Amino acid sequence: MSMEVANTIRKQIMGLSYWALGSWGAREYVGYPEGKYGKDGAYILGGLRFRVRTPRYPIGTIVMIYLMPDDTYTVRVCRVIGTKVTELYLSENVYFDMLVNVIDRAIENKETAKAYVR
Repeated sequence: MSMEVANTIRKQIMGLSYWALGSWGAREYVGYPEGKYGKDGAYILGGLRFRVRTPRYPIGTIVMIYLMPDDTYTVRVCRVIGTKVTELYLSENVYFDMLVNVIDRAIENKETAKAYVR
């Protein structure tokens, strides 16, 4: 089931913008199984994680997309350097047709990402 959800998310992104994943330098795709994730232990139905490389984030940036029980997505962008993990962006209640815009805003647009400080 986890690979099914991960492949569906990837296909939805490619359906919205065929070149989006390539323009973000997406690589190292990993599927998340159904279960509890995150600090708050939120229950997810599956998800997809991949590394990105953009001019703004040349190394250590990971995008995580979780399918929630209410059929929306939660998008998290984190920077991982060594053992230090820093959350850069979080967006909840994202519908599939918003995925490309939300991710692009998080990893490309400096103003939006600066507005989110955790």
